[in-house]
Amino acid sequence: MKVTRTRALRGPNLWSRHTAIEAVVACEGNENAISRLPGFEARLRARFPTIGELHPMVLGQPLALAHVLENAAVALQSQAGCAVNFGHTAHTVEEGVYQVTFVVLLFKMIRREDFGTGPLPDRPPTGVTVS
Repeated sequence: MKVTRTRALRGPNLWSRHTAIEAVVACEGNENAISRLPGFEARLRARFPTIGELHPMVLGQPLALAHVLENAAVALQSQAGCAVNFGHTAHTVEEGVYQVTFVVLLFKMIRREDFGTGPLPDRPPTGVTVS
């Protein structure tokens, strides 16, 4: 599987009111049907036992690695305590190319500019809140 493009869809967008990540991925050969990858699901579950259900068919189509990417992204965020429950994988007009989108709930990040120049302090400057 090759990720050919990623982008952050900030704020309200086609998929959600929250920030989402959109990736365009290309799957070749057996990557378009994980059931044709010997031992793939067993190896995946050994490394990531809480990935959830992987149905061998989605809307009559075999489950591609692109769908696994979506499931993993949502499940990892859920394990981290984020209330994420949305991901979507769709075929594009190009054979074997998928658009994978999943919501990302971000904690407020402290920007380097908030601290000026020099090393980062152990705590935020006065007036900067971290939530």
